[in-house]
Amino acid sequence: MSDFGGGDPVPSIDRRVAIVVERIDAANAEDPECIQTAAGPRPKELVHGERASAWLERVDPEATAVQHIAARGHHICRWELSRADYPTGRAGYLQWRTTQKKRHAERVGALMADAGFTADEIDEAGRIIRKQALGSWPAAQTHEDVLCLVFLELQFEGFAQAQGPVKTADIVRKTAAKMSERGLTLVGEVGLSDASMAQITGALASA
Repeated sequence: MSDFGGGDPVPSIDRRVAIVVERIDAANAEDPECIQTAAGPRPKELVHGERASAWLERVDPEATAVQHIAARGHHICRWELSRADYPTGRAGYLQWRTTQKKRHAERVGALMADAGFTADEIDEAGRIIRKQALGSWPAAQTHEDVLCLVFLELQFEGFAQAQGPVKTADIVRKTAAKMSERGLTLVGEVGLSDASMAQITGALASA
């Protein structure tokens, strides 16, 4: 896989996609939190959007323009709404996450409208970002696969170090349960260390 050093492109499905992606990237370039890449520190959500685009190409090479936009903008300006603004515990987390998905969908929808997308296309992108009909709608399932692969690539090792083996095994099983067979076949291509892959394999074997 790419070392996510910067600028993974989106296929030229049409000019409108390029316009929206450019604006999503400009917004996410303002993320104050950076992660280390081969190119040095880069804004976290900018990298996450780029990697989502790259994984979408692997999961579904025939993905539509709307799917590409939803992947790129799935966490647009996520830092603007802090988890700390919501109650502690699972209920507070779920409330924060639901609000985030709504915000992301609305922000992406506004950019799509400016670029000339139809109301139906904007609605579809919003439903993908909000993960509506997950499990029965292929586009939503593909989006879920993409997000799970991004998590494994960019966040799994840090999560494992912070949480320990028991909680790590639990999150691996929960992540795998959300993925399609196609998504699961790509886990081995995430580029994790041998130790991390052994953790994942062990957790899945015990499921």
